[in-house]
Amino acid sequence: MPSSVSATNVVWTEDDVSITAIAPGLSPITLKVGENGAVKSVSMMRWGNPDGGGFRLVAFGGYVDEEATWGGYTIPSRLRMGWHFGSDRFDDGEFFRAQITRAEFR
Repeated sequence: MPSSVSATNVVWTEDDVSITAIAPGLSPITLKVGENGAVKSVSMMRWGNPDGGGFRLVAFGGYVDEEATWGGYTIPSRLRMGWHFGSDRFDDGEFFRAQITRAEFR
């Protein structure tokens, strides 16, 4: 999450399965959460040209496949991110996978 969503002028909304941060000048960022509060996915519109055409706002996001706890903090530990999130084109748009194997908080 960009640090700008922690500013006082950010509006947070929620429903049964998601939390959305709306900040002036930024696209809304939506977190889908499970029953236990774990983040399942994150989505937003992002400026880019994933198809090589003109730059524009394109659906972007990813899935949190696992979470882990280190030092009393539970964070996403395995995730997949990419363009065209939420559509059948996500498999082609996915370009980033990460697995966090250790975290240290100061």
